[in-house]
Amino acid sequence: FLDAAGNLSFYELMVRNSATGNSDILVNKPISIEHKLSLYEGILENSGSNMITIEHGAVIAIDDTDGDSTNSYITGPLEKIGNDFIDNKMTFPVGKQGTYAPLVLENTGTVNTTKPIEVEYFLGEAPNNSNKGTDIGLVSLIEYWDVDFLETSPSYKVGLSWLDADRSGINDLNTLDVGHYTAGNWENFGGTSYGSLDGGIVTSESSITSSGPVSFVNISDAGVLNPLPVNFLRFNAESVNGVVNLLWITSFEKDNHYFVIEKSSNALDFDSIGYVMGQGTSNQNNVYLHSDFDYDGKNTVYRIKQVDFDGTISYSDVKSVGANSKVVEYQEELKVFPVPIQGELSIAYLEGSSVIYSVKLVDGFGRQISYSEVNGNSYDLTNLDQLSDGVYFLHVETSQGLKVVKVLKGF
Repeated sequence: FLDAAGNLSFYELMVRNSATGNSDILVNKPISIEHKLSLYEGILENSGSNMITIEHGAVIAIDDTDGDSTNSYITGPLEKIGNDFIDNKMTFPVGKQGTYAPLVLENTGTVNTTKPIEVEYFLGEAPNNSNKGTDIGLVSLIEYWDVDFLETSPSYKVGLSWLDADRSGINDLNTLDVGHYTAGNWENFGGTSYGSLDGGIVTSESSITSSGPVSFVNISDAGVLNPLPVNFLRFNAESVNGVVNLLWITSFEKDNHYFVIEKSSNALDFDSIGYVMGQGTSNQNNVYLHSDFDYDGKNTVYRIKQVDFDGTISYSDVKSVGANSKVVEYQEELKVFPVPIQGELSIAYLEGSSVIYSVKLVDGFGRQISYSEVNGNSYDLTNLDQLSDGVYFLHVETSQGLKVVKVLKGF
């Protein structure tokens, strides 16, 4: 029912939105659940003013019958009234912009409360991550959760999850712990990891007794989160009309000085064919391009060498280009408008017969926001008002090949 203040209240709410291309459900009023929230498919997009509240005595059911519970979660703040958890544990199914990142709270205290607990997930550097205890090597530069306890004496162990260790910058579960920002400093609350680099959870060994951000941390002098100076999100090599076009995208750079483009005819001996300057330190997607105009039409292997400011070197995967190169006599122009992004974004070939096969929108961290199959010469992305301001990338698969277009929101 709808109360006098305009808030929606449900005894039981089931989310099952299988709409093609965009399963997001925009929540424009505060919602309270009195008995049960069942999440099957569909992402609930809400904000702080439109809180989703699980009342005292109510539960959340997360459907995982197909082995994939990432299809339905809450992007904004999720509030639970009281700590009446089943077996003293509760999973908060939160996430953002294509990333499902549930947080688990385990009540270790002796007091039952009916006060609210609020949880929200954020992409980006954990706040004040340079203020840390001596037993922390690094606080995550990728993500964090904000937990707000309104009870007087909270006591909870916290479980932080990952679905892809590379995306979360995790390389060693033995050094992974849970950190909590309290009293102006990040403190290490220990950690026991379950699962693997393909997906798992790390649970704090000590209980958290105050509100504030929590995130992944690693123990001092035992490796770091985001261990490589550059994370290559994508690297493509394609020959068109006798020219090899190289495109690579990074999702993270730390002290990155420059790239060296290398090629080889035998995959053993590489020659440098060009240089591209890096972005130094960056926590958003960066797109780089280079063309090899001296391609001889034979089988050739390409790779990208990354050079740090201190001389540290890392390499991308290798990509090969065969003798059968693509010949394209005319390239029609792909139009994207309006830019900056407003409520809608149109992608179109205004002339000619080129076809758009699919459109994928990703954020500055490479997380997929939407994906649609098109098979036409135009497509409109809608409901973009809820996007946060920032840099985004369109990956458009066309009959002319992959097009990557950088677009802005709020600039």
